[in-house]
Amino acid sequence: MKVTYKQIDQSNTSVVVYARAQTDSVTNLIGYIAKYNEGDNQIVIHENGRMSIIQISEIITVEVQNKDLTITTTSNIFHVRCALSKMMEKLTQPFFASVSQSATINLRYLDSLVASFSGTMTAHLKNGQQVAVSRRFVPLLRQRIKSLQAQK
Repeated sequence: MKVTYKQIDQSNTSVVVYARAQTDSVTNLIGYIAKYNEGDNQIVIHENGRMSIIQISEIITVEVQNKDLTITTTSNIFHVRCALSKMMEKLTQPFFASVSQSATINLRYLDSLVASFSGTMTAHLKNGQQVAVSRRFVPLLRQRIKSLQAQK
């Protein structure tokens, strides 16, 4: 793959993908580029009467226990009252993947997947955190990892 940059005299950025044929990899790349700039790259959360702005790219995990949502970032841990599904509506980037009904990880911080005795897997993240991966989510997680690798 050849990647080039060309400066243009327009205020908005244009991306053109040249390929011999529109393969699955090309389609995935176009989808990734389209989603990359969708919406804001930040979210606002409310924690104990305090409003914080978080860079989406810095979110490592989002986990829910009871109705308390824990958002782990590269620099902080936030506890908010919110449903996981509501938070995931804000995190539309392709590098977020559900690993169970109660947890989502940022694949950019995934270090390794380790199989457990019970058939489940554990996601080891670059910050040292470990998150259980439900057996039901393993095939989809592998597919998401492969599609992200294809986009690189």
